[in-house]
Parts: sequence; structure tokens; C-alpha cells
Amino acid sequence: CSLYPGVYTWDGGEWVSLSLNSDEDVSGYSFDRIRDSLALVAFYNNTGGGGWIDKTNWLSNEPITEWAGVTCIEKCVNGKVELAVTGIHFENNNLVGQLPANLKNLLNLTELSLPMGQLNSSLPAWLSDLTKLQTIDFRSNQFSGTIPAGLGNLTDLVILDLQDNQLSGAIPTGLGSLTKIIYLDLAYNYQLVGAIPSDLGSLTNLMFFDLQNCSLSGNIPSSFSGLTNLISINIVGNQLTGNIPTNLLSAPINEFCPQYQSDGITINLNPWTNYNGVGCP
Repeated sequence: CSLYPGVYTWDGGEWVSLSLNSDEDVSGYSFDRIRDSLALVAFYNNTGGGGWIDKTNWLSNEPITEWAGVTCIEKCVNGKVELAVTGIHFENNNLVGQLPANLKNLLNLTELSLPMGQLNSSLPAWLSDLTKLQTIDFRSNQFSGTIPAGLGNLTDLVILDLQDNQLSGAIPTGLGSLTKIIYLDLAYNYQLVGAIPSDLGSLTNLMFFDLQNCSLSGNIPSSFSGLTNLISINIVGNQLTGNIPTNLLSAPINEFCPQYQSDGITINLNPWTNYNGVGCP
């Protein structure tokens, strides 16, 4: 088997190579392979690929396994290598613009990590079509609008990091369906409002939970007493009131305890908010 090179586009009723000689035979290549390549081309074009810091081998005749930031699985079928894109990972790579809808065609994608860029617009609803996703990392971009309720359909998700964007509205109750999630970070979205959904108490595998510096209000849900695997929860910079769920901490906490650690759990709270505690240990 040999890796297929290049990227192909539909032209006049046939697949034509964008990077190889015009006599390149693509008749033996699967539609999935071509579809994945076209999705990558759209991603490059929509996010200012020409200005990326690292764009090694993109839109070249190198196999997509050699393109910077791209991971694939490969298998040999009928003497040819079949490839499927499973990951796109760029950090601080000067990505600018909007995610193209073509990415929803990457049906084998398990990781979409694009932190520290200038990606904007709303979070795409089509993310919920990528049902194999295990990691979404969009921290420190410029995404705005509400968090799509459909993210709750991504039941294989382990990491969801939307920190430091411009997201607004309520936290969707559907995120309570992400029962495999370990890391959930919605911090520094200053326009996230409303109560923390009690449904999030169903995330029994959750270890790291960050909601700091949003505009959330109401009580900490009593259902959080079921978050028995928590290592860290940060809720500083909100307008929360009431009591810490009794089973979440082994001792009370109040306005004099901005950070408290008990049984391996670190809790960060507003030093100016009264949580009806009785004093710091």
C-alpha cells in the first residue's frame, strides 16, 4: 500500500487533483478519503491558512498524514491505504475567521483543538453531528452567542474547553448528558447567565470544572454532591448564593475562605459572597 497524496476537487463530473498532475488516477480512491481532504481545504481557506504560523505541507502533494496539525487513522484495503482524519490540533497558530461547515463531514473526528486563535461567529450547530468527538478545545478565541444544546449529544466527549470566549445566555441543561466528561471549562465567558443546571450533577466522571468569571446566579445545585470524582471546581467571579452541598465538602466555607481544600477537592469561591459557612478551618 502507498499513501494517497494531494487533495481533490469535483470538476466537470470528475475528481481532479489540486496538487498533482492532471493524469492522476483517483478512480480507486474512496469517497470518504476525498471528502476528508476537501474538508481540510475548506478549513485552510476559511481560517486564513496563508497566514498560519505552521502550515507545513498543507495543500501540497504530501499525504495528509504529513500535514501539520492533522492526525489520521489508516488501513490497507484492496492494496490501497484508506485514511480517515481523526484530529485537527492547532494552538496559537493565527487561525482567523469561521469554521467551515465542511468540517461536519469529518465523521471520524475525535479531536478538534484550536485554542488561542481568532475564530469567531457562533459555535456551529453541526458540531453535534461529529458524534465521535472526544475533545473540543476552543479556549481563547472569539466565539459568541449561546452554547449549542446539541453538544449534549456528543456522549463520547471527555474534554470540553470553551474558556475565554464571548459566549452568552444560559448553560444548556443537555450538557448533563456528557457522562464521560472529565474536564469542563466555561470560565471567562462574562455573559453566561442564569443558574447552574442541576443536570450537571449527573457528570459523575467530572474531575475539573471551571465556571469562574461568568455572570451565573442562584444556588450551587444540591445534585453536585454526586460529583465524587471532582479534583477542582472554580466558581469565583459569579453571583452565587446559598450553601455548598453538604457532601461536596467535609467542612463549611464562607466569605472569608476564597480558596479551600478538603479531601483532595479545591474549591475557589468569591471572598465577598456569603455561603452561610461558619468559618475557615
